Amino acid sequence: KRKKFRKETNLDGIYKFTIKDPDNNIAEGVGKMTVTNISFSGLRVKVHSTPRFAVGDKLTVEFKLNDIHQSIVRKEVLVLNIHGRSVGMEFIFNQTYDPALGFYLLSNT
Repeated sequence: KRKKFRKETNLDGIYKFTIKDPDNNIAEGVGKMTVTNISFSGLRVKVHSTPRFAVGDKLTVEFKLNDIHQSIVRKEVLVLNIHGRSVGMEFIFNQTYDPALGFYLLSNT
């Protein structure tokens, strides 16, 4: 059973990740995603193309809440699992509390 409440969503966003080429040059990869559910501790997204990252990678996600303020959420996440294009992610908690996300999760919308 889940420890945290999860809210079903359909929010468009992007994710950013770091990739190394064979010569160890670092580049940033960016992809589109849809947040399918979210909780205080993490989220599940559906990426629009085959993931070019792996379980254990750290990504940055950015998406807009469908709240009255259209709040932008930007978070560092850890990839927990990948099933096809469905990806489970956990928020990395060296970040301050996000009041917009808290209000969104507790609202009825």
